[in-house]
Amino acid sequence: MFYKGTSLAQDGRFVNPDKKIQSKLNYPEEFSHKISKNKINIPIIKQWISKKINDILSFDDELLTNLIINLIEENENEFIDGKNIYYSIMGFLGDDTFNFCQELWKILIKGENSKNFIPIELIQEKKIEIEEEAKIKKNKMKFLEDLIKKEESLKENKIENDKSHHHHHRHKHKYKDDSYKHHHHDYYKYKDDKHKLSRSRSKNEKTK
Repeated sequence: MFYKGTSLAQDGRFVNPDKKIQSKLNYPEEFSHKISKNKINIPIIKQWISKKINDILSFDDELLTNLIINLIEENENEFIDGKNIYYSIMGFLGDDTFNFCQELWKILIKGENSKNFIPIELIQEKKIEIEEEAKIKKNKMKFLEDLIKKEESLKENKIENDKSHHHHHRHKHKYKDDSYKHHHHDYYKYKDDKHKLSRSRSKNEKTK
């Protein structure tokens, strides 16, 4: 795995070009198309290269990305040397080197005659990517809105339940107070009536 700060000389995957070995390799037929380095949108192509390498290696290899860009930009000739790029990155990509270089060349060919040298398919991919990000953002917002509504609904239900419980509690106490008052009144009325009856009997007995 690549670690930031590693130089090409320290990376065992890098090999110096050997013309004899280069001549024996099987290259993509797309290399027959000469591509001027002046007709390449470097920032856009660098993004494509970085993403493609990440797809192949399953990690971001900044060293390899910069190596390919340097081989494109620092070439003394006007046209890019595809065979040199192929040979130089074999130690990094192994069996995936052929397909990578073939796809790279197809992208570069499409970009030659495009506005700002940006292949139309990369623009379409970027558009899809932006739309997907917007969709994900929209779904996240909807999820948060639904969560907020649910929390507000729970709070409202709790308030209503608290009010209902409080009203029931007050009614229950009022019933107990009324019952107590009624019982208390009946009790004292009973005692008063009993006292009156006792006095009436006593008076009658004296009269006799």
